[in-house]
Amino acid sequence: MSTFPARINDPEPAAMPEIRKRLEVGESLIVQFSGAFYTSAQLQQIDELCATYGERLNVRFFGHYKSTFDANVVRSIPRVVSLNLDCLVNAENVHAIADLPRLQHLALDILDLQNPDVLRFEGLRSLRSLAVGDTRSARIDLGPIAECTFLESLRISGQTHGLDALAELPELRDLTLRSIPKRASLGFVCRIAKLTSLGIVLGGRDNIDEIVHPTLRALELVRIRGLSDVGDLTRFPALATFQVEDQIRIKTIGFPEGCACTSLRLLNCKTLSSLQGLERLPLRELRVYGTSLDADSLIPTLPSTLEICAIYTGKEREDRRIRQILDQKGYREFGASTAL
Repeated sequence: MSTFPARINDPEPAAMPEIRKRLEVGESLIVQFSGAFYTSAQLQQIDELCATYGERLNVRFFGHYKSTFDANVVRSIPRVVSLNLDCLVNAENVHAIADLPRLQHLALDILDLQNPDVLRFEGLRSLRSLAVGDTRSARIDLGPIAECTFLESLRISGQTHGLDALAELPELRDLTLRSIPKRASLGFVCRIAKLTSLGIVLGGRDNIDEIVHPTLRALELVRIRGLSDVGDLTRFPALATFQVEDQIRIKTIGFPEGCACTSLRLLNCKTLSSLQGLERLPLRELRVYGTSLDADSLIPTLPSTLEICAIYTGKEREDRRIRQILDQKGYREFGASTAL
């Protein structure tokens, strides 16, 4: 079963009792509006649900392609805890988000955003999670994020102005940096005291050698243009989960003595042909797809701790052969929460 909340798109007023029932039994939901299909009475009902069910109800406004989204609508749901204003081209009165006293989770993705200082509002300082999307022209000032001292999870896409301010966040544990250009240093990551999970997606850089972190447990590197080497993994002594995806230049990955990695995913790394030190990892899960690794040479080096193993080449006949070998050795293909 998926762990992602179900989405209810442009619900009719008659659907509100069913939404309440689903929340009552413990389900988390996203109620989303793609256009101005909401009435004041309906928003009042949603506000009442927000007051009762808090962060289990995410209210999302997206699309609105036939008009400029008027963010004043959020004043009708003052008790909202989790709010998405995303996949929007134009918006006005965005400052209205500052008047939501219970807001803890916010996603803001407006292509033609005209408020580069949108994060300065004092009303946002209680946020626990924040996602900031790319913009066409105005560079959002990330500096005010330093005042969000409760922030635990942060996703930034394309924004670099004031990026160093992220180092001042005392409770930040989960950080995703998307589409960050090569010219922007990521050295500030080293100073995020409680960071445990880091994702770097898209953008470009030759290496990530400037990042060193003692508490980082999960690292994800996806489609970073120019990346040819993950470097010395002793920089991350607590690393347990490591995923490298869509990296066409990485040819080898070395795992040093004492590396704590228990989950490894190597996906669509076409030139990857060598894993050094794999046999000494305390691995529980290994998933490999679309690499130049030779399965027959790889299998004998699998660590004794391994329980879940899947190796795919993209060739049906060869994949069946490899699966048969893995099955004979007692490796499961999937775990309770495993997906490729």
